[in-house]
Amino acid sequence: MNKALNIMLVDDDKGSLEALADALTISGFEVSPFSNPVTAIENYSSERFDVVVTDINMPEVSGIEVLEQIRLKNPKACVIILTGFADIENAIAANNQGAYGFFRKPLDIIRFLETLEKIDREQRQKKTDALEASRFQEMETDLDMTYRELQHYVVLLDQLQWVSRKIYGAGGLREILSELAGSAAHLINADASFIAFKDGMDSCCYGYTRSDCQITDYFHGGLPEREPFLTWLNEKGYHLENSPDASLRGKLRELGVEVANCIRLPLISHDRVIGALVAVNKPGGFNSTDKFLVDSLANSAVTAITNFRLISDLEMLFEKTLIVLSHAIEARDNYTGGHTNRVNAFAMTLGRRLGLSEPELKDLHIGTLLHDIGKIGIPDAVLNKPGRLNDREFELMKSHVLIGEQMVKDIPQLAGVLPAIRNHHERYDGRGYPDGLRGEGIPIAGRIIAVADSFDAMTSTRAYREALSVEFALAELQTCSGSQFDPRIAKTFIELHEEGAFGPANIGLKAVAGNRNERMRA
Repeated sequence: MNKALNIMLVDDDKGSLEALADALTISGFEVSPFSNPVTAIENYSSERFDVVVTDINMPEVSGIEVLEQIRLKNPKACVIILTGFADIENAIAANNQGAYGFFRKPLDIIRFLETLEKIDREQRQKKTDALEASRFQEMETDLDMTYRELQHYVVLLDQLQWVSRKIYGAGGLREILSELAGSAAHLINADASFIAFKDGMDSCCYGYTRSDCQITDYFHGGLPEREPFLTWLNEKGYHLENSPDASLRGKLRELGVEVANCIRLPLISHDRVIGALVAVNKPGGFNSTDKFLVDSLANSAVTAITNFRLISDLEMLFEKTLIVLSHAIEARDNYTGGHTNRVNAFAMTLGRRLGLSEPELKDLHIGTLLHDIGKIGIPDAVLNKPGRLNDREFELMKSHVLIGEQMVKDIPQLAGVLPAIRNHHERYDGRGYPDGLRGEGIPIAGRIIAVADSFDAMTSTRAYREALSVEFALAELQTCSGSQFDPRIAKTFIELHEEGAFGPANIGLKAVAGNRNERMRA
């Protein structure tokens, strides 16, 4: 194809402007870049430019205004809108102003170039068809109207897909439902939308109004019998009520909503109605297209809810499996009952105080449950030996960190917990094992577990000695701060203990007097 389109490119971000201009020039297009939208409007002419590509978010003049001004000069101008984020109202506004397309940044350059090629073909075809315009004028008008209508639906469907992805990406059941309530009103241009949900122990009623862009939890997480949507939960059909009766108006008035018209659809999961999605007050009333869009949105939400619950069940099963496995590890050692649970409690409290992210805390949680899994490979005669280990036995005991890592390294879901298993016996001064790491070169999970594990080892009865006192163990953490332990983590642990976070009522520690000169060896 002869790529001879002359493109006006408008973007106040000069870096983005130059990058896109270069890409289009390399692809064979003639490009005139403008960083000032006012200058671009002044320089536009239909004879000079075939296509206008403009960013939507510019401080002086927005892309929508550029579109409006260009189309005042040339009602048939081909304008493509670019935006750095998806926005339903801007997309529909651009479509209503006659934008040819709406692309989100970063650009899918292949799809973008295909669109330009499509424009080129269309414009060439229009020039050919113009020779016979007198015979096909009426047909061309009809086709143009159909085309614009389809473009409108393309924008709506694109936004439906985007909203569905947001629903799928929500973090929990209530996040899914509140996202659904907020998105429905925007998608079909309704003033407000509501979601009532009841399935098992879970129930709620959320409302969203476009005027204040706010989600309201009407009954604070529950769904009482007086809730007006409850009677709709067993209705499997949909209803377009552009003239709602007095009863319905009264029910919604209980929630402070005056209704002129509404559309309501059920949420259905495995032939069970688990909720109702309701949108109210659209200028001109609702139509079958609105029903299709909201129904599709509701189906996406039901799928997301089903997936969320399946994932939650799998995560719960995974968690219980890890706990059983940690108990199996402890069952081989007569002196470490409850050790894993206590280390986990210490470590998680430390991690939260130190500001670890949620993914880091999740890895730390699993890591503490599995940090001693390698002891499965240590002979009972060494693991439960009364008295001190000789050098050969101690080297064998040290190998449990490598055995543990080897056991779980091929499980992709546990990749983030490997440092907790391998490095919880490293020392801050670099004299630990197995890698001799030092300072902050030791993964944070390893440094946290080192403190938690050592404290519990000191305050627990072992095969080779009785439990030491809590006071002795805290003094050891202070003494070994900077040599064996990360000073910041040791200090934080001591502070948390002084605040009562690790008291016997919380953790279940044994506080038995010990010899100040004894040293831990766990």
